[in-house]
Amino acid sequence: TSTSASSHFSARSEVLSLLSALCAAGGSECSEDRPLSTDNAPPKDAEAMLARLTKVLDKYQEQPVLLAASLEELLNVLLGGIREIVHSLSNAEDLPESSLVSLGRLCRAVYLFCKTRGRKHVKKFFPHAASDLEPCAQLLIKLDDSFQSYSLWQIRYALLLWLSVLVLVPFDLHSMDSSEDQSLVSGLIQCCKDRLR
Repeated sequence: TSTSASSHFSARSEVLSLLSALCAAGGSECSEDRPLSTDNAPPKDAEAMLARLTKVLDKYQEQPVLLAASLEELLNVLLGGIREIVHSLSNAEDLPESSLVSLGRLCRAVYLFCKTRGRKHVKKFFPHAASDLEPCAQLLIKLDDSFQSYSLWQIRYALLLWLSVLVLVPFDLHSMDSSEDQSLVSGLIQCCKDRLR
């Protein structure tokens, strides 16, 4: 914690570079053609990038409002990467470990923003297209069915946060359900019941 108060989010370009690099490390196209800045070149290793992101965001714990002006831009990069991975995994028969690791890193970054700025401020920037509901819900259900590991809690956290936005989309859930085995609604209800235990 710094003793001098900041007046603006001075680490914006570094955080943007770190998020773009994290998305690129996951094989995602969320960098939106932004070149990495050379003055704040991020570490090459994804874990080192997350450690650096944690260190930078922790400086703003006492003054999270300083992130407000840049939050939408930063989260659009990050959430675009998450959306791409979620859509690719929702159609997969089994969940490749490499994709889960990449998704886990991006979701850990979402958690860092929630920890610093607050989940209510972060969740309003999640994509809220009706076409995102089924992939997000299917992945959450697949994670609950296949992986009971505590290490995936940040993925579940981010997906539940995203789902809390998506269920407010004013469409009948049954009209967006293309599953053959278990309906989307019954899968979500079962997932919620499991969370209550």
